[in-house]
Order: sequence, then structure tokens, then C-alpha cells
Amino acid sequence: MEASRRNFLKCASTGSLGMLLSQCTRSTEPEVSSECGDAQWSGIGFGIEMSAEWYGVRSESVEMLNAMIERTIRGLESAFSLYSASSELSRLNSERKLENPSEVFTKLLGLSGALVDRTLGLYQPAIHGAWSSLDGAALPDDWAQRIQASSLRFVQLNQNEIRLTNPLTQLSFNAIVQGFLADQVALQARNIGVTSALLHLGESYAIGQHPEGRDWSLAVMGAPVAGEIELVGTIEFADAGLAVSAHDATRKLVNPLTGEVMQYDRVVAVASKEGAAVADAFATAFAVADESQWEKLYKSLTLSEGGLIKLWHKNQLVFERT
Repeated sequence: MEASRRNFLKCASTGSLGMLLSQCTRSTEPEVSSECGDAQWSGIGFGIEMSAEWYGVRSESVEMLNAMIERTIRGLESAFSLYSASSELSRLNSERKLENPSEVFTKLLGLSGALVDRTLGLYQPAIHGAWSSLDGAALPDDWAQRIQASSLRFVQLNQNEIRLTNPLTQLSFNAIVQGFLADQVALQARNIGVTSALLHLGESYAIGQHPEGRDWSLAVMGAPVAGEIELVGTIEFADAGLAVSAHDATRKLVNPLTGEVMQYDRVVAVASKEGAAVADAFATAFAVADESQWEKLYKSLTLSEGGLIKLWHKNQLVFERT
């Protein structure tokens, strides 16, 4: 169920379709145009380039905002990074138990459980033990057992300890943690007084509207065709989180209910007023769902707040709800 998704999104918020990072400074030093002006931040989180664009922000708040982003990234990496052997998640997967989990770890685990239910089980953080075993075209001999182990029912949460009760169960929050990061930064930025900003922190979050008084517009890029990447559409959103999920010949996702390995050129963009974490989980779910499940997933996405979905197959828009 894992994939790298950042290259499927380009920034169109300024009216052009230039690459996002060409518009943003690559330094963590703020750029401030006036006492109450615009600023940008960029840096690295979870191994990828991230950025934030602040609008109408007081100069004394810029350093506070940028430090807040970096502090939030560090905190979530220490809990959920799969690249650090010392993270809580890595220790849980290797040692099969985690004593005294942090508050943020148990919070995200609880949110994941709720989103597993809402996405019909198609978003599943326990799929990592199966996905990480994929190597080449042939499935491992214990594939059926790994798919069976891909369930949160094998995660036992006690007051001061989390245990994995199936030896093949492993967790990954890659399909939600970057959305959760964007949500946490957006919440703290609002508390500081930010009313207009665009965050690209693995997934995206739009605080308020564009400074020009319109919705933000981001371009969605399709799967490569003859070595060229095409623009397949745009997403307009405001005061919402946005996530893009995709698979093609070079990216594999796994349906946790059927065990099917998905590699047939699907790109999904989901926006949710509930935030980027919710959008993240639903984008992953839509990326592996059967067509017969799309309407039910959309109804679940918009159960309490507004949302939209656009789904492209072989770079053709085949499903859209707003």
C-alpha cells in the first residue's frame, strides 16, 4: 500500500504550472517581504523535500512558524520514521512490543483504526509486513499468511504497552503520517494567527484562501507516457487537506483485502475539510479500490465534512465527485 507520491503534484497556486520547489527557497531561513508580508520555508522531512508558503504574516512570527514546522517534523519522525532504528515504530516492528508509547503514537494509531473502518478496510497500516516482502514479479511463498496478518486486530494496546501478536504483522503509517503532519502544522499556524498559507509537507494543506481571494489550485500529474509526464488535471481547494496517491509500472500498492498487487496506472487526488490525514487514508483506499466501491467510499469521505475526489486511469479522468 506504500508509494512515493510527491512527483504527482505540481503547484499552480500562482497561476503557472512551474515546479513547486522552483518557487520556494531551499533554505530554512525565512524570506519576508515586509513587516506584514509573505514568507517561505523549505526543508527535509521523512526523507523528502517539504515547503510552506506563508501570506500576510508578521515578520516576528516567521521564525516561530518555521521553528514550529521543524520541531513538529522531528517529533513525528522520532515516533514514525521507518528509516530510523530508534523510532517508536521501528522498535515496535522489530521487538514486537513498545513500552510507554508516546501520546502522538497512540493518537495516530487510534485515528488509523477509525479510518480503516471508514475506508472499508482498504486503508490498512498493518499491510507493511506484506508490502515490504515484495521483491520482483513473484509473490513470496507466505503471501497469503502475510495478507491475513495485515490487520489491526493483531495490534494489542494496553495502558502502557503496544504489542504485535502475529509474527508477520508490521505497521507503517506512511499512508497517513505526512497528512497528519500537515494537519498539526496547520492547527498550530492558525493558533499563531496565520489566515492564508499553503503547506506541502508530504501531503498538502491550504489554510484559508489564496491571497487573491480564490481557492488554491494545484496541478495533478499523471503516469509517464513514453517517458513524458502529462498534466491530467487540477484540484481547487481551500481550508482543507489534499492527498495524492498513485501506482504505475514502477510503483506498487497492495489491496489489503484481496492481496492483489496494483500496478496499472491510477492516480487519485482527494481533498477533505477534515484534514490531510483523512484525505491521505482515502487517497490510498481509492488507489486500490474496485470500481464498485468508489461511490461508497465517497459517501464515507463526506460523512461529516465536505470533500472531493478525482481519479484518473491511464491518465483519463474516470471518476469525479465534488
